[in-house]
Amino acid sequence: MVLANKNGIVAVTDSMQSYRDRSGTIRQLPEPGQKLFRLDDRTVCTIAGFGSAPLPAFPDFSSSAIEILELFKGNLEHSKPPLSFDDKLRALGFIFDFHLSVIANVRNENPPGDYYFELLMAGYDTDGTPRIGKLVLGMTLKRGGIFSPVVTTTEGQTVGFRLVHYLAGQPTVAQSVLDHPAAQNKDPVVRKYAQAKSRDGGKSLSLAELKDLAIFLVHKTAVGNPTVGGKDQVAVLFKSSIQSFDQPDFSQQATGKAFTPGFTLLVQIGDSGGRGELIGSVYPMIFIKSKIDDKSFYTLDGKHFFRSEIVNSHMFYDGGAASLDQSNRVTGSVLMLGPHANKNPQAVAKLKSNFHWAEILDVDQDGKPRPAGESSSTVHRK
Repeated sequence: MVLANKNGIVAVTDSMQSYRDRSGTIRQLPEPGQKLFRLDDRTVCTIAGFGSAPLPAFPDFSSSAIEILELFKGNLEHSKPPLSFDDKLRALGFIFDFHLSVIANVRNENPPGDYYFELLMAGYDTDGTPRIGKLVLGMTLKRGGIFSPVVTTTEGQTVGFRLVHYLAGQPTVAQSVLDHPAAQNKDPVVRKYAQAKSRDGGKSLSLAELKDLAIFLVHKTAVGNPTVGGKDQVAVLFKSSIQSFDQPDFSQQATGKAFTPGFTLLVQIGDSGGRGELIGSVYPMIFIKSKIDDKSFYTLDGKHFFRSEIVNSHMFYDGGAASLDQSNRVTGSVLMLGPHANKNPQAVAKLKSNFHWAEILDVDQDGKPRPAGESSSTVHRK
């Protein structure tokens, strides 16, 4: 959970790892798991769901988010200029969308509802504004037994004077206490919260009191709940930076799996050729505030474009995870739809309607293009 007001931000999570076996029984794993991460000197995040435990049935495929977040952290260190809070949240959403799809389709043994992911992010924007945000991914099962991630929530808010919060994982108990503190008024931590909530919406709670309240809510949630427990992981932020970051030592845990996630973060690049092999990478790529200006061939599958410009390019889409929303600008470019694009009709519809393409082509199994929806002998231009 994340609690925040004018005095600062506190992010707290537990360390319990658990999974649902094939009989539907929840099992605890003997080792604790890292669920709190430092992304840079002003941003942290917590995770819940598939990312916080490995897949026992597929030991070669780690569903741990540690490698992904550590790689993202490394990308941020080299990002010039620094990414905004919202850019970080959106980029992480695309990366986890891509990898959750891989994990679910490799395992492919549980109902779609068992594959979910929640990420809370907290910190300070590039101008020092305190922000908190939430990312939620669910899963749907398409025809043919293919799992497809669905981003159900990507939202952020600015922290003002009053108390604001985001909850993830097992939120019911904590939300009940926050909504109705009088039911728990025997505890001094909750009494202070109840008084501050009634008096000024929680803005008078000190940073230490926010921390005490968050830890109380985690421990309260753990009572009788096999998916919550273990040592606390706590980050405290104020004055535009991380002031403290406390968690068990997880340095021996994370790496060494056969499946290592990868991605490339590209910020404010100007591509006028020479990146053909890079753009065709099998790993997801995130383009932020960049410009693609090249008459060669690019694949959209596995790519996330945000606030970028695409000029005089051929963009090929074949039904995979991709993001090209209306924050981008497309001019003088051709959209090429591959033979598998129809397995993701909603994505195709958005690509067609969101931009004024110079031409839209269908590409058959042999790689031969023809105007979309027409015979190969008919010329079709927009």
